[in-house]
Amino acid sequence: MQTGFQHYVVAACAILALSSAPRAEASQEGTGDPKALEVAEQLMDAMGGRANWDGTQFIKFRFIRGEFDATLTWDKWTGRYRLDATTEDGEPYVVLMNIETREGTAYVDGRALAGEENDALVWQAARIWKGETYWFLMPFKLRDPGVVLRYEGEETADGATYDVVRVSFDGPDMRADQFWAYVNQETHVMDKFRYRLAQGAEGEFWWRNWERHGPLLLSALRENAAGATIRMEEIVATNTMADEVFTTP
Repeated sequence: MQTGFQHYVVAACAILALSSAPRAEASQEGTGDPKALEVAEQLMDAMGGRANWDGTQFIKFRFIRGEFDATLTWDKWTGRYRLDATTEDGEPYVVLMNIETREGTAYVDGRALAGEENDALVWQAARIWKGETYWFLMPFKLRDPGVVLRYEGEETADGATYDVVRVSFDGPDMRADQFWAYVNQETHVMDKFRYRLAQGAEGEFWWRNWERHGPLLLSALRENAAGATIRMEEIVATNTMADEVFTTP
């Protein structure tokens, strides 16, 4: 079954290579030179700190890019995950799954799918989780397994001075994509990231609208020089959420 997710995964995730991001739940940390690790730690502290990140169980947000509009609800502690969206035909659908096991069930207009039809939507939902959570939470993932950080000096733009940290990935399943995090020396948040992908695509997005949600400071807007935007709305960071969210479509 063709869905809006299929178009989005091909047109956006493939272009931006967000599938290269490793999972946040793994226990071993990535590596980097001392200055890069220092900047990454300052960034995490500015966003609420490692203890608050690890201690926040549920993350929920609505992800809007062009016509693509989906709501992701993630239980960080158990891997449970809910995706709410619509198909290209305008039918509402829900995927309830565990992001760790990649097992789950998709429901289109309230009807449970089965077989290959179900597997296709569950697989796409997992890809969407990987991409969209990276767009939203990338600064918290700089110490994930397989991430390699390198400090590349300072740059000044629009009156602000930035520490520039290159983000690459080391591992048999990692792609040869690279990102650069521009961390404001005054606020210690990431104002911009730049990317260069294995297939040659390059670009950059500014991270704007930093706001506090629960114990975390999160950016709700991505914007590039061409005016393209990605918006995160209805953001929730909490330790309280009904089980029915992950069990009832």
